[in-house]
Amino acid sequence: MVQSPLRQSVLAAIALAGMCCGGGTTSASDSLFDGTGTTVPATDPNQAVIIDHRQAYANAALIPDSALSEARSLEVLFGHQSVGQNILDGLAALENHSPSRYKLNLQAYPTFKAGGCISQFPVGSNGNPSSKISDFQSKVNSGSAQGVQVALFKFCFVDFTDSTDVSSLLQSYQTTMSALESGHPSVKFVYCTVPITTTYMATRAQFNAQLRSYCEANGKALFDIASIEAYDPSDKPVGGSQPTLYAGYAQGDGAHLNSTGSIRLARAWWWLMARLAGWNET
Repeated sequence: MVQSPLRQSVLAAIALAGMCCGGGTTSASDSLFDGTGTTVPATDPNQAVIIDHRQAYANAALIPDSALSEARSLEVLFGHQSVGQNILDGLAALENHSPSRYKLNLQAYPTFKAGGCISQFPVGSNGNPSSKISDFQSKVNSGSAQGVQVALFKFCFVDFTDSTDVSSLLQSYQTTMSALESGHPSVKFVYCTVPITTTYMATRAQFNAQLRSYCEANGKALFDIASIEAYDPSDKPVGGSQPTLYAGYAQGDGAHLNSTGSIRLARAWWWLMARLAGWNET
């Protein structure tokens, strides 16, 4: 049987997880899958759902099974490219490590499953962030995504250069997301910061900082990928005022995520979904 690239990638992640954790038995690597922080991050007083390095550091056991069960029931639309695939690989590794908590129903758009799934698709074209905005908008408005409860897409690190017009791109992103929120009030839309690399780029940092401020001020849900990438496993920032991807999460290109980085993002993904499903972190 010929396997799809998506299926091959998920199987590879599961195999990798098996090597890391001995097929699910307790080992020293469990902190990779569980996190080590012992306290639940405080909920934002403005009701913004901000998922960042704090949740990636926190022990996943702080999320009750009931909250993860509700999270699994969500129908999610996810547009992405390569770093998004890294996240999906991490989700597959978590499922292999703890199937009862992290059961994964992954589908290729436009397939959705009642009872919960992630319907994912390659959004737009790399290097052309405007194409990703318009592609996501088209998918949401097409009618194929009817019944979706959570929708998000992410830019890639290659979508930014030193000459990117940050203000114009951020305005286009915010305007489109606001229009989608108005047109689909039953859908919870999630904003995403841009993944970073081990080399600092000012335009990425500016976009991410301004997006954080916007989401915090307007009560939006934010999956702060850049923040999660820029803190090491002990929750110490990398790069100071010039945040960069922690090298221990990076593949050889200094940009895509290795298994450690992928699983870290995946843990934060489940924290995000639990919050969106109604868990209030108490």
